[in-house]
This record gives sequence, C-alpha cells and structure tokens, in this order.
Amino acid sequence: MKAESHTGPALLSAVNAQVDQWLTLHQLEIGKVVCDNGSNLLPALNLGKLTHVPCTAHVLNLIVQRFVYKYPGLLDVLKQARKVCGHFRRSYMAMAHFSDIQWRNNMPVRRLICDSPTLWNSTLLMFYRLLQQEKAVNEYLYDRGARTASAELGILFPRYWTLMRNACKLMHPIEEVTNLVSRTEGTISDLIPFVFFLELALRRVLDQAVNEREEEKEELWSPSPPETALSSSLAGPAATLAEESEEEESEEECGF
Repeated sequence: MKAESHTGPALLSAVNAQVDQWLTLHQLEIGKVVCDNGSNLLPALNLGKLTHVPCTAHVLNLIVQRFVYKYPGLLDVLKQARKVCGHFRRSYMAMAHFSDIQWRNNMPVRRLICDSPTLWNSTLLMFYRLLQQEKAVNEYLYDRGARTASAELGILFPRYWTLMRNACKLMHPIEEVTNLVSRTEGTISDLIPFVFFLELALRRVLDQAVNEREEEKEELWSPSPPETALSSSLAGPAATLAEESEEEESEEECGF
C-alpha cells in the first residue's frame, strides 16, 4: 500500500476534499484554517491562499513545554517526581506499603500519577497528586531509605515541593484556557477574552509571588525591636550579678 504524501499540494488537495464534502454541499465557503505551525501545513495553506490561524492550544503547549524544561531547577524536580511515581507502578509491595501509610494518616488512598512527556497537562496532574499526598510520599521515602540504606530512589527535598507548588500555580490558568479553547463549540472570537483572562491570571500569580518574596526578606532582615534589645543588654549584667550574689551566699553558708 502506497504511503500517503504529506507534501504541500497533497495536503491542500485533502483540505479541498473536506471543504467540498462539508461546506460546498451546504453552499458555505471556507473562512480560516486553524492548525499548528507544521512545516508542511503552512505551504499548503499558502498555496491555496487560505488564511492560517495558529492553534491556541498548540501555542500554549509549546510555552509550557519550554517553561518546564528551561525554568531553573524544575527539570530536576520533574525527573525525581517521575522516578518516585514510576517506583509505585513497578512494585505492588511498594504500592501496598504506600496505601497503608495513607490509611494510617487518614488520607485518601489514591495512586500516584505517571505523566506522559508529550502531554504537559499530565505533568500538572502528576504534580497535583504528589502535592495531595505529600505527607505520605515523604513518610514512605524516609522509611524506605532507613530500611534499605539506599539512595537509589532518593527523596523529594523541601525546595522540590516548593517548586512543584509554584509550577502548579502558573500552569493552572493555562490549563483552564487550553480546556476552554479546545471545546467543540469554541470559536476564534473566544481567543481575545481568553488570552486577556490568562494574562490577568498569570500577572496575579507573579504579583503574589513577588509580594511573598518581599515579606520573606523583611522578616529575614528586620532588626530586633529596641525594647527587646535594651532588655537583653540589661538582662545580661543583671543575671551575672545575681549569679555572683548566689555564689557568695552559698560560700558563706558552707563556711568558706
């Protein structure tokens, strides 16, 4: 069987066949074509003088993929998260032990989710489930490390959990917009309000992160109140004098 050609003219012919079947039959004309930026698709649309509209879901996917693989430290978190989630998929005993930890801590008994490298929303779901089961995951990892004295599986450090939370905050509004533009009844006219909503949501997340960072700096570098510093400076000599007085009284009672 001869493989179908994916050249520009062949793709344009396939598009025209669909137009004849679905539009021309009802006396309709093709308006704009929504698709990704494939190197073989764009020449086909240019050849047919068709207007191309980039697929919003595809564009958002590229943005998130770049964020996941380029954001400092997040790739290490992703690798460790996949290692931990894959560990339970491969071992029934590990899953049974993990379920027992969940039950003892009155937590929902749920399996961890392994993501697909090509689907960023599955990575978001994996992070969501890990954060939901953070206490049980940490208890299992520490318990396993103590029993086996092995660093093969490793642990999820506190900074890893922080990065996961921050990544989820950023990816959540992108997931919402992706779901909205992927609806069957979605239209091109939805794009402007959706993009506007996404920009506002991301700005809100970033502003909150900046405010939290500033508060942490203020708490870290804030000087001690004058009253506290003065009390401490006065308490030192007073305490020393009291101790010396007690020692003198003790020596007199002992006859020294």
